[in-house]
Amino acid sequence: MKKLLLLIVSLVFVFSFGVTLVRADEPTYNVEFRAFFDDHNKDIVQTLASITYGSTINIDSFSFGVDPNPDPENYDFAFWIINGVVRSDLEEADPIFVTGAMDIIAVYSLAAGDPEPHVQHAVVFMDSNGEFIAVEYVGNNETATAPVVTSYTKPNFIRDGWNEPLDNITNDVVRILQYAIHDESEWAVIVDEGTILTPFDNEQDEKFIFNTVVEVQADALRDGEKFSHWLINGQIVSWDENYKFTILEDTRISAVYVLDSVTVEKSPLIAINQVPLRGGYKSYLAQMYIPEGHILVD
Repeated sequence: MKKLLLLIVSLVFVFSFGVTLVRADEPTYNVEFRAFFDDHNKDIVQTLASITYGSTINIDSFSFGVDPNPDPENYDFAFWIINGVVRSDLEEADPIFVTGAMDIIAVYSLAAGDPEPHVQHAVVFMDSNGEFIAVEYVGNNETATAPVVTSYTKPNFIRDGWNEPLDNITNDVVRILQYAIHDESEWAVIVDEGTILTPFDNEQDEKFIFNTVVEVQADALRDGEKFSHWLINGQIVSWDENYKFTILEDTRISAVYVLDSVTVEKSPLIAINQVPLRGGYKSYLAQMYIPEGHILVD
């Protein structure tokens, strides 16, 4: 059974004194639109090519190319999924603005049907990395069957089930694949001119589970010198003798001392580390240091 989806693409124009102004260099993008209705009408795909930036896309109607035609009113709109994000805040008729290449999914569920009323709920499976996995349709109070997810991974993590149970489904729901930190994902910390305080004391070269917060303390002051800052990969990360940071990889951190006569100018610092969490995307962990006399302005 095949359904045809009709999309209205509303282009945004600027009118001035009756003249339409269109920038010739306005960027265009391809938009892939997919729809799921029931077990027999899944993953209906339509690609819209060369859609102008700032245009809006709306669902106008959908029809069936077979006889007899099921009544479209038998379907309830469930969710928009836009570029891997379930948009529960959007209604079916809401416009979607094109801001780049987009993957748009509309999910419906069967509310009634002939000859007897029958309800099916949509169970949308998503990866917590922001990737659509599948849609399954189940009857009221039935149990959904999880899709195969062996291909979904996250560095330093292992798969850890779903965010909510899959049984007793009574409405359209989203289930998100969860991850837990792998207890064998360990990274080394080496401290020069300092000591690891937490999560244990007086260890200089140890391994820690990914995402552990480690605190280090600079060694005691030496005659004629004073503590200046901590360095990681040649970058100043803190001016404080005690410093906490998150372990994301093998890390060597060094305490730096200067002569007592040297003035240490404590400027604001931002330490940014890239975190490998999601394929095709760049994730970062940032830490700010705001010394006394400075104010963070949001």
